[in-house]
Amino acid sequence: MSHMLEISGVYAGYGGGDILQGLDLALEERTITCIVGPNGAGKSTVMRLVSGVLHPRLGEVRFLGERIDRKAPKQILQAGIVQVPQNRSLFPGMSVAENVRLGGYILRDSALLERRYAEVSELFPIVRERAKDKAGSLSGGQQKLVEFARSLMLDPKLLLLDEPSMGLEPRILSQIFGVMVEMCRQGRTILLVEQNARLGLESSDRGVVMESGRVLLDGAARSVLGDERIGELYLGGRAH
Repeated sequence: MSHMLEISGVYAGYGGGDILQGLDLALEERTITCIVGPNGAGKSTVMRLVSGVLHPRLGEVRFLGERIDRKAPKQILQAGIVQVPQNRSLFPGMSVAENVRLGGYILRDSALLERRYAEVSELFPIVRERAKDKAGSLSGGQQKLVEFARSLMLDPKLLLLDEPSMGLEPRILSQIFGVMVEMCRQGRTILLVEQNARLGLESSDRGVVMESGRVLLDGAARSVLGDERIGELYLGGRAH
């Protein structure tokens, strides 16, 4: 497997202070990588870095071999990187269909837009079944599924998922993470930040533990999940 994304020696932050302290991280294609760690570790800062919202002070970010660390967010979207944000981002007064089509707003080919819409409707039945309903009438879990559907309208190579379990009931979480695994199976590479460390790692191929803006541990997700140090720090005891 080859590296799709490479973050090398990155220092980045806000207002003159570095949150990321020499971060090194590489993502392999067609895998799910889950970043866990305490609040303030820099997890969401990594997402902002990759999506182009934040530029590094030092270091490089490469996507498919090309530097993207000075590109604008729109250029990064066009390159094939799409983020699903932590907070709900649908327009509640617009229909489900309208929200999903907005995911392809930079497409200029209307036929391609409709073809993509048909494809995501097959993967996400809720898009087809609730197409005319206002997005604001959906439950939190249903809205997250629609956000996933919208993220695929540009046929991205890399998906950034920031805290997908945030605010969702436990009964819907297995469905949300099952869809994430299915998106990877269909060829997407996924970078996931997840506060629910156990759930995130159980659904991933690889686990990365961050602390103070650096990678503390990086390895197979199951190995990270079973690591005694990580279990004590973040998971409420060692996983067996």
